[in-house]
Amino acid sequence: MEVVTPLSPAKWQLSDHWATVSLHPSIGNWSFPCRSHYWISHGKIRWAGAMSDQQIKRVRANDHRAIEFEAQMDRPSEEKVPPVSWGKRFIAWLRRP
Repeated sequence: MEVVTPLSPAKWQLSDHWATVSLHPSIGNWSFPCRSHYWISHGKIRWAGAMSDQQIKRVRANDHRAIEFEAQMDRPSEEKVPPVSWGKRFIAWLRRP
């Protein structure tokens, strides 16, 4: 079975060690029947223990929040006009002709 991991800065950090690479945090393939869970460290796979359904649910929720945050960071920021305080508006009203 081939597993494709879509690398995203919101999810993983890829470290280059000249001849090897590491990928953190761990990779969980909970949609596959094998439900594999592992790290890639200096070009070698380090197997992790199985995770409960509740742990998987929490990880997926965290992933979803990270993806949403990344999407917000990619959006161009709108120029925001700071709100004018009621005191300044009142003084401006008093000065009206």
